[in-house]
Amino acid sequence: MHELAADLVVDASGRAVPTLAFLDRGGSPKPEQTEIGVDVGYASAIFEPSDEPLDWMGMVHFGMPPGEGRGALILPIENGRWLVSLGRRPSGEMPSDIESFVAFTRTLRTPTAWEALRTAKPVTDVARFGFPASTRRHFHKLERWPRGLVPIADSICRFNPLFGQGMSVAAMEAVVLGKLLAARRSSSDPVDGVGHDFLIAIQETLEAPWAVAVSDFAYSHTTGERPSDLVQRLQYSGAILHLAAQDPDVHRLMVEVSQLLKPQSALREPAITERVRALMIAAAA
Repeated sequence: MHELAADLVVDASGRAVPTLAFLDRGGSPKPEQTEIGVDVGYASAIFEPSDEPLDWMGMVHFGMPPGEGRGALILPIENGRWLVSLGRRPSGEMPSDIESFVAFTRTLRTPTAWEALRTAKPVTDVARFGFPASTRRHFHKLERWPRGLVPIADSICRFNPLFGQGMSVAAMEAVVLGKLLAARRSSSDPVDGVGHDFLIAIQETLEAPWAVAVSDFAYSHTTGERPSDLVQRLQYSGAILHLAAQDPDVHRLMVEVSQLLKPQSALREPAITERVRALMIAAAA
């Protein structure tokens, strides 16, 4: 072990162990932490599709809350191959070999994934992962913050990987940090206060993906403090899903919001809200 002196330290370790240990050694209180216990298990492998014609480029199969939590994802990647991921919640035992991996797709509500994989050629072994909880550490609420220390990405907020937002959020945070440092370039002490200012500045960035993380409460096994308006949120998001199944423009908008290309507010524009409320009224009748 050796020491390396630095004016600015960015903690991208993923679990904030270095930052938390440093705060503890300095006598700082532990930051508040919000957790959404999801207990997700997932497995991934790469396949080479057969020459059979398909009427889709990529496929996503979601679970059916509150109880049925199995899903699948098939997306095209380099060299004409597929990245295939299977997931379940609660996690349970995930497939460890190709045969059980493909067999898992037969347990899904629709046969699309099974029909695609039964003639596809596996290129890699199966890799398995587990994810216990989405975690948000409220470092920005601490009264004092160490000079020159900047936790980033999963060190601050870890998201359910099934939403595919973690790397996008990390990139957005890096942009925020870059702008803060650039604005201090001519300062005599550019590192002074940058950690605190960064933690404050990224809170708006975190709001949209954390709002998506809250949707995990739709599953009955999810643990954590449920928002007071959870029922209304889930009713609205359920109606949006039904609308997206009927309207490709709404589906595109949902994808753009979930992938952080547009803000959550885009799903509450008057034209969308009116149609969603009509569906909610019809469902309640």
